[in-house]
Amino acid sequence: MARLTVFAEDARLLSETADAAEIGSALAPAGATLRSWDVIDVTGLAPDQVLAAYRAQVGRLSDDEVRYFAAGSGVFYLHAGAAVYAVLCQPGDLLSVPKGIAHWFDMGAHPDFTVIRFFREPQGWVGDFTGNPIAERIPGYDAITCVTRT
Repeated sequence: MARLTVFAEDARLLSETADAAEIGSALAPAGATLRSWDVIDVTGLAPDQVLAAYRAQVGRLSDDEVRYFAAGSGVFYLHAGAAVYAVLCQPGDLLSVPKGIAHWFDMGAHPDFTVIRFFREPQGWVGDFTGNPIAERIPGYDAITCVTRT
């Protein structure tokens, strides 16, 4: 299950929630969506086998840029308006990001995840690096995942 932590641009904590409806409402102004798919065990599978396992779900996608977490976790950050939305994605989470939203990803010091990335454009991901140092101010994956929150 995903968890959303929202920060101001100066890294002040604004809110956090694991409630799916609240996450959806919070991400809506940025044009992003978070959905859930059933998790299939992909342990030991090659990339083409992982894609084959999810072929039916993949065929229904139509968003600009989508990431599906099949295993493990990572934090996907969206910088929209004066806020940074840190979405801790875990198995089953499907995050859609609209074109033009500044974003980055943090997998922590010890990455362990399987993610399927989908793009509408044939060339896939083409970075448009902004040079904005905001990612240096916002807590990363390790800080977000090691803190127990109530």
